[in-house]
Amino acid sequence: METDLKPFPYITQPQLLSLIEADYRIEVVAIADPFRKSAVWYGEWVLQVPEQRGEADRFLVPARQDGAPRLRVLKTAYGVISLMQELGFHEIGIPMKKGSSVSHRLGQKISSEGDVLAAPADESLALETVKAGLLHLAQRGFTSVYQAIALIEAGFAKPVILKVCQDGTWPTNFDVIRLTKSGRITAEMIQRQSQPILDDPDDIPDWKRVITEDYIHQKADDHLYATDIIHAKAWYTGPEAPEHKQMMQPAVRLRLPARKARMKGA
Repeated sequence: METDLKPFPYITQPQLLSLIEADYRIEVVAIADPFRKSAVWYGEWVLQVPEQRGEADRFLVPARQDGAPRLRVLKTAYGVISLMQELGFHEIGIPMKKGSSVSHRLGQKISSEGDVLAAPADESLALETVKAGLLHLAQRGFTSVYQAIALIEAGFAKPVILKVCQDGTWPTNFDVIRLTKSGRITAEMIQRQSQPILDDPDDIPDWKRVITEDYIHQKADDHLYATDIIHAKAWYTGPEAPEHKQMMQPAVRLRLPARKARMKGA
């Protein structure tokens, strides 16, 4: 999110990175009280280079903008952690009260006043798992079991028992996954911020793929019925109660015989 302000000293991300490497201190500042919903912390945070070395305060703005500068406002704790890690920080603190801040400097302990949400030391690996899972679901309609569970624990996805109905047969239950609203927004944010390169989809075997409803539609376009899709089953055993949904089997495109074969049969 970007917020209009009166003219103010500002800095872009490449410029900010140069200052961080030059041992400048930066601050994460809360401009609204955070709140938690479905395991996700929401709020409004900005990055500031406080006055130091005789230079005025500067605030981070988007790289591309028209007209007056706009603050780059981060709307989730995940967004703050992800950006701070891009800037080279491994110990990250997030202020949890409007008007409070947390100071960061490479190689030093975080400094803060008031309540702080601290990212664990292994948060980098967890974030990469969540990021990969979001992109796989958004772009391919499936992800791995490990990534699917990480997404649910982070509040970015929900387990779903999907009943697929087909004329003339009993309905079939599928253990699938769907992105939450925050999951969709975060996936879009990740794709806007960079050009991510996903692993080869064949790296996730069919039987380890946690699929979505969209994946069933994709496979119908590839001439495959839902009951013929190989996918992960009974993959989620956590505390999150699965949602229950129902859908009709999408129309399956029929494979037409090759032209030569048709001519011979004529």
